[in-house]
Amino acid sequence: MYPFDPATVAANYSDNCNNVTVNLTDTTQTGDDCSWTLVYTYNVVDDCGNTLADETITYSGSDQTAPTGTAPVGDTNVDVCSADAQTVYPFDPATVAANYSDNCNNVTVNLTNTQQTGDDCSWTLVYTYNVVDDCGNTLADETITYSGSDQTAPTGTAPVGDTNVDVCSADAQTVYPFDPATVAANYSDNCNNVTVNLTDTTQTGDDCSWTLVYTYNVVDDCG
Repeated sequence: MYPFDPATVAANYSDNCNNVTVNLTDTTQTGDDCSWTLVYTYNVVDDCGNTLADETITYSGSDQTAPTGTAPVGDTNVDVCSADAQTVYPFDPATVAANYSDNCNNVTVNLTNTQQTGDDCSWTLVYTYNVVDDCGNTLADETITYSGSDQTAPTGTAPVGDTNVDVCSADAQTVYPFDPATVAANYSDNCNNVTVNLTDTTQTGDDCSWTLVYTYNVVDDCG
C-alpha cells in the first residue's frame, strides 16, 4: 500500500545544476497488525555525485477494521422441550467464528448473553455475542435465535379391561368406574404432564351379556 517510489520522491527535490536521483538505502518495518511503523531511508544525489543522505519517510498504522460476516441462522419451530433447548442447540464459538473473517488477523467469538424465554409450549433461545480480532476491533451484539415447542403427543398403551366378569349389567360402571389418574399412569410425555379426558361412555347389552367401553383422549400441557 505504501511502496517506495523513487520517481515520486525525487519530485520533491531539485539541484542548482542538474538532475537528481533517489536511491533507497534501507527499509525497516517494525510492529505487527495492531501497531506498525514503516521507515524508508534513502539518499538524493545529483549527476555530479553530490549527495543528500539519510532522508527518511515514515508511515505508521494498525488494523482498525472490525471483522465482517453474518450470524448463523438458528433453527425455528423445532420439536424440542424447553429444558433441552440449550443442550440441543449449544453455543459453539468455533463454529460461529467460521462465519466471520478479518482483513488482517484472527477472529474470536465471545458469548456475552444467553436469554431463554417461554415454556415447553413456545420457547425462544437467543445467544448474543461479539466478534473481535486480535487487535481488539469488535463487531458487537451479533445474535443467533432458536425457537421451538413440544410438538409430540404423549405415548403409552391403554389399560386392558377385564372380560367375562360375573357382574350385573346395572353394576358395571360402579364396579369398573373410569379413573383418569389410574389411566394417566399408563402414559408419558417427552416434555410435560399428561391429562386424561373421558370423551364417551357406551354400555350395551343386558345382564346376560354386556359390554362397557370408555373412550378418552390423552393430552399433554401443550395440547
